[in-house]
Amino acid sequence: MYLFIHGTGATNSFWIPQIRSILSLDEKYTDASLLDTFTLALPGHPNNDKNFSLEDTEEIIKDIFSAKQSLQLKLANQLILTGNSQVVAGLRSDKIILIGHSVGGVIALNFAMKNASLVEKLVLISTPNQFNLIEINFLDWFYNNFVFKRSQKFLKWLQGIVVSVRWRTALQIFIENPKRRGFKSLLKIVKEYDFDKSFRKLTLDDQLKLLLVPILAISGSGDWLVSSAEVNKIGKSIQNYAEIARSKKTIINLENNNESEDNFHYKLYKGAGHNAMDDDLVSFVYDFREFLKG
Repeated sequence: MYLFIHGTGATNSFWIPQIRSILSLDEKYTDASLLDTFTLALPGHPNNDKNFSLEDTEEIIKDIFSAKQSLQLKLANQLILTGNSQVVAGLRSDKIILIGHSVGGVIALNFAMKNASLVEKLVLISTPNQFNLIEINFLDWFYNNFVFKRSQKFLKWLQGIVVSVRWRTALQIFIENPKRRGFKSLLKIVKEYDFDKSFRKLTLDDQLKLLLVPILAISGSGDWLVSSAEVNKIGKSIQNYAEIARSKKTIINLENNNESEDNFHYKLYKGAGHNAMDDDLVSFVYDFREFLKG
């Protein structure tokens, strides 16, 4: 099962170009590939605005996963009669592959830290060890003191100007939800997020489980919101924890991997910005598929 999680101001439809491109590389579309791919719509993006926390998103993912497993049983019983083993095998997946962009990556990483046994792999795009609080605070001020205070007429005029820009969904959120609680909830999560601190709060068992989850991290060299160094720092932190665990002769079952292999894979897209999967779609699709093969 694949679950794509968008970032602040986007919607679940934001992933359509990536999903279409990934699936189009198959020789043909299969029921399994289509039914195993989901996108998560965060509260307030753009409808049903409300406050939420990281713990809430964890429950949302669990609910989706539970519903999908129930659907898998029904479909497997139906499709097994067709003799298509590829479809049935895909529908019986008992783990989840999480793909998150920006704060969507934070949500994915948070879920994996607490539920590593349910996660097969992680793909993090423009998700850092810690966000640049100076820039985040500026954006928070800008939204609250400029964008949120504009009239409906002005926002609709602005939306018309940027109609061809994919991040126009943020403007739709401003227009449709006057209180913008969902948007502000994500900003709060971004401000409080610190991977190292979150990791240290885990039990030793949860820490060791996360070290076994393969992670692909992607960033753009032109990203002004998230530096490439901060994205790569997640991998360095994980590697440090793994070395500490091994030095203490902690038993880690690396399954098919050897102890020298790093489960963290980092890709830097030159010239790409915060939406690296958009700015270099070809590289993203290739790296994504290669990561799944590994």
